[in-house]
Amino acid sequence: MLRQPWIPALFLSLFGLAVRLVGIGRESIWLDEATSLFLARKSLPDLIAWTAKDIHPPLYYILLHFWRAFGESEAALRSLSAVAGAASVGVLYLLARRLFDGRTGVIAAVLLTLAPMHVAYSQQARMYTLLGLWVLLASYLLVFALEERKAGYWIAFTVVNVLSLYTHYYTVFGFLVQGLFALYVSWRKHSWWNLLWTGVAMTLSVLLYTPWIPTMVVQVSSGGGSWVAQTGVPGLRAIADVLIGFIVGNVRALYPAWMRWAAYILFAGLALWALVRGARSAAHGDRREESGIIFALVYLAAPIATAWLISQVKPLYSGRYLLVFLPGLLLLAARGLVILPPVGRDLISPYKVLRWGVAAVLVILLVFGVAQTAANPQNDDWRGAAAYVSEGAKPGDVAVFYPGWNEKPFDYYVREPLPSVTAFKVPLPQGEVESSVRPGLEGHSRAWLIWSIGHYGDPEGLVKAYLDRAHTFVEFRQFRGPIGVALYDLTFK
Repeated sequence: MLRQPWIPALFLSLFGLAVRLVGIGRESIWLDEATSLFLARKSLPDLIAWTAKDIHPPLYYILLHFWRAFGESEAALRSLSAVAGAASVGVLYLLARRLFDGRTGVIAAVLLTLAPMHVAYSQQARMYTLLGLWVLLASYLLVFALEERKAGYWIAFTVVNVLSLYTHYYTVFGFLVQGLFALYVSWRKHSWWNLLWTGVAMTLSVLLYTPWIPTMVVQVSSGGGSWVAQTGVPGLRAIADVLIGFIVGNVRALYPAWMRWAAYILFAGLALWALVRGARSAAHGDRREESGIIFALVYLAAPIATAWLISQVKPLYSGRYLLVFLPGLLLLAARGLVILPPVGRDLISPYKVLRWGVAAVLVILLVFGVAQTAANPQNDDWRGAAAYVSEGAKPGDVAVFYPGWNEKPFDYYVREPLPSVTAFKVPLPQGEVESSVRPGLEGHSRAWLIWSIGHYGDPEGLVKAYLDRAHTFVEFRQFRGPIGVALYDLTFK
């Protein structure tokens, strides 16, 4: 392996970036991405003020505000996430190299490069891969700091954690991983200085985050991110779903059953083998192997288990937020592959054939998932819905959006924005449908109802039912989402 570890890290990151840039602008932007752009277009003071009313901290939107210098196309907006995702590939290599060896680092980095779920979220204008980069980088710096106890590493660790806090609230689970690993290292070395310095660095990070803490408290206590609450209390199946997503992404149904189960068995088997060998190494005094396995296990299991437990009281469990901790599984799988039964010197020894065969199958399974994700669009088709309305719109038309926030992704694509009606409650009480809709229709000849079919705010379609009763239905088209678009003539009935 090259003596300068940053060189393979750079090449692996470039490989990861190339994978993430392929087809990055193919899909329509969806609501959350449109919200990212909505906030990024504002002046910085307005951006921060608006973000305080949203459900996330402001750093990602601030970065996107400046990133817009590259344009506002789908590809340009998403490329910030692609860069963060690609940088994570290089950092994972460096981390695995530090914990284990260079071979494990390369395999872990390749697995992250091709992980379908990570590729998918690297192609969305959201903060998830940026958060993953901060948590991974902070953890890498912590490993250095615990081993070498140099002030520079502790300072860098503190700064990166501050950036992470200002990116997403799930940073708290990154703190959990770091604190548990520091506790383990302190116990193993019979020295509590490591734990003390980790606590000092984290405390300083929180102090630098103090200006945002009142906003965070309001957002969390007021139930920000109500879509999470709609998922309810997660059962044990929710844990399995997250792990399955880590392996095959959001397209499990597109895998043939045998391929899907092959992926589950290989990842689970390699991770289990790494744990078994790690325990055996610990029994024989191999502290480095033990430390690496403990780190990977804590990185994977502690955040998922803790988020699940908290969600039994206050729902906050989300697969896409937990994506941040995918590297824990990949570290275990990569290490399990490297420490398969020892190789002989013969290039075609059975053990080498086994190792290369398993590696090839893993790559094929992951590439299949990435290809299926690219070939089967996942996002709501706001591009198609807006094109349909733009083609048929006439002077005097009005657009009725339900929920009202759907106007953001629609307006990104529509040729000429229409006057709109969006002042609805979510959920909308049945007795307030007419009073909410009718005033906005006055003075218009036709209305386009654009709504999310089955949305929790109006699962019975009360807005559409009112328009069906009060006005003349003309035509209807459904788009992926499902998004419904219905046209009504307001001059009759």
